[in-house]
Order: sequence, then C-alpha cells, then structure tokens
Amino acid sequence: MNEPTYIGSPIKVFIKNFIKQAEEAISEEGYKLCSLEESHIAIDLTATEVKEAGASLKIHVFNAGGKIEGSNAQKIKMYAKKLDVEEEEHIRKMRSAELEKTEAETNVLNRKSLGG
Repeated sequence: MNEPTYIGSPIKVFIKNFIKQAEEAISEEGYKLCSLEESHIAIDLTATEVKEAGASLKIHVFNAGGKIEGSNAQKIKMYAKKLDVEEEEHIRKMRSAELEKTEAETNVLNRKSLGG
C-alpha cells in the first residue's frame, strides 16, 4: 500500500484548497457555508494537506480524537445552512455549465495535440 507523502504548503494555498473541497462536498448535500448566526450545523475538523503518489494535493480529514504524528494538522470549524430549492437548482446549473465548459476545453486541447 502506498503511504501518502506529507508536505507543507503556504497557508493561503491550504485554505484555498480546503474551502474549495469543503464547499463542493457541503453543496452536494444541499448546504452552503455561512456565518454562525445563519447556520443550521457546525462542523469541527482536523485536516492536513498531503500529496499522494501520482496525484495532486488533497486535503485529508481525520477523526476528532485521532492523533497525527509528524504532519501539519489544522483544526478548522465551519458553519453551514440548508439551501432552499431555488438556490440548490441554481448551483446545480452552474456546476453543469462549468463541467460542459471544461469538457469543451479538453476536447479542443485533445484535437490540438492530435494535430487537428
């Protein structure tokens, strides 16, 4: 089994990666990040950034009681609220449009690399 290689990164990059992944996961469940006052749920996490062999940087989340030796673990607290139906549909449409754009860009790059 391949062990992940623990690496460090500037805090700005760590936070940006973490927020992006957290927002994606939370919105897939029909929630969005918000302030404490607006929240329906609070989430306490311990996370660290790792680079797995052959993969990009990923945020790994550990159990609340888990001890992480030799890594730069960050404790993070987030708040989320349930999306209403209209917000959820809007986000779904935006995600679909982003996916279509990415697929179109990939197709163009593939054609260029094939000489066409």
